[in-house]
Amino acid sequence: MNGEWRVRGISTEQTACDMCGKSELQKVVVMENVETGETKSVGTTCAGYMNSSVSKKSTSYLFKLTTMVAKWQQTGFSTKEIITGLMNRGCENYKVDGNNIVMQKGFETTIIGEVA
Repeated sequence: MNGEWRVRGISTEQTACDMCGKSELQKVVVMENVETGETKSVGTTCAGYMNSSVSKKSTSYLFKLTTMVAKWQQTGFSTKEIITGLMNRGCENYKVDGNNIVMQKGFETTIIGEVA
């Protein structure tokens, strides 16, 4: 796997790692190749091999955020209310980008939800 990889999000829809084949995973990290746009859904360990800034702790935090946003959306909160809720919890770098609610950290953008 050549090139630089970045985190695009967390998913619970896929349960196997595209890199090593491990199955029955609770969640996968969706990684994107910066140069080609190719995406791979991988376990947290493989995500760490692809990008050294990725750790189990950071993916657990991201998973909590995506779960919280999904619950708020199911409850009927508007996108503006969700962004406000994230900011009230000390999360400052969130915005709407097209059809996605994203977290901005440095030059990386990670999708944490979709606009309802």
